[in-house]
Amino acid sequence: MNSFSSYRIFGHPIIAFFMLAAAAVQGQYSAYEWEERDEWMDVARILELAGIEKGQTVADIGCHEGYMSMYLAKAVGPEGEVLAEDVSKYRLGRLEDHAKDRELDNIRTILGTEADPKLPANRVDIVFVIDA
Repeated sequence: MNSFSSYRIFGHPIIAFFMLAAAAVQGQYSAYEWEERDEWMDVARILELAGIEKGQTVADIGCHEGYMSMYLAKAVGPEGEVLAEDVSKYRLGRLEDHAKDRELDNIRTILGTEADPKLPANRVDIVFVIDA
């Protein structure tokens, strides 16, 4: 049994590796390129496989300018919360602008460090790391 045996995300560990590797490459995209990213990334399927539900608190680690945070905020609904963490104050500011433009008020930005994401204790249902 290899170390991936207990992590059968997307049905097969190799597929998960390549999907996450592709996401990591694309993760550096800025907001104006989000539309292009929507064409190749099946966000609805990713959220389904991750088990994201209404009312949950989801941490988006390494959120950049918030591409996934926007989808997560819609998925958890107004009764849920997204803790959008990044090490860049500039990126978090851009994320806040995007959330305001989309009238999403269930996203809380957190300025973390490489060693500590500074998430609140005992509040997170799911930790989401896709572009970090």
